[in-house]
Amino acid sequence: MLDLLPPNLRRHLLQVGAVKELQAGELVEVRSGYVIVLGGEVWVFDISGDLLLGYLKEGEFLVAEGFPVRLAGRGARVLLVGASDFRLVVERSPELMWRVVNSALNWARKVTELAVRLAKLKARARIAAAILDFGEQLPSISLIAKRAGVTRETASRVINRWIRAGILGRDKGKLVILKPERLRQIVK
Repeated sequence: MLDLLPPNLRRHLLQVGAVKELQAGELVEVRSGYVIVLGGEVWVFDISGDLLLGYLKEGEFLVAEGFPVRLAGRGARVLLVGASDFRLVVERSPELMWRVVNSALNWARKVTELAVRLAKLKARARIAAAILDFGEQLPSISLIAKRAGVTRETASRVINRWIRAGILGRDKGKLVILKPERLRQIVK
């Protein structure tokens, strides 16, 4: 994303912002401003840290104005920029303005879809949907639970049942999806 900017605006953002290296297990609270992912993948949680809202990849960013969040990642690098400093750069870069608007709308859509899913589906279906959200690289049961909006115990109980049923399996201690079509049926 910074590549879109003229060198002077890029320098300005790097000077006024704070580059933060996210270590494994570390949660960083962002109450306002903008988060730009410089490297790696960043998981975005609600402010309590109980619900995994989604993730951002390198080059993506998040508007945290009026929507405080907590961030986590393994070796990910982010640039935290205050709202007024970011607005100054956006006003001088029309290309960036469109990216900001598009990114904010995309994030709002994702969070709205998650809220609808949490309100509409039962725990078992939310766990299946969360597993499908992660794709082939499944994280810990704790993160699956946070994405599904259930307790770790509930997620563990359901996942163990699915392992016994052959829907999920373990490979070198990691969860793997054996029957994705079964999970999709559970979500319906």
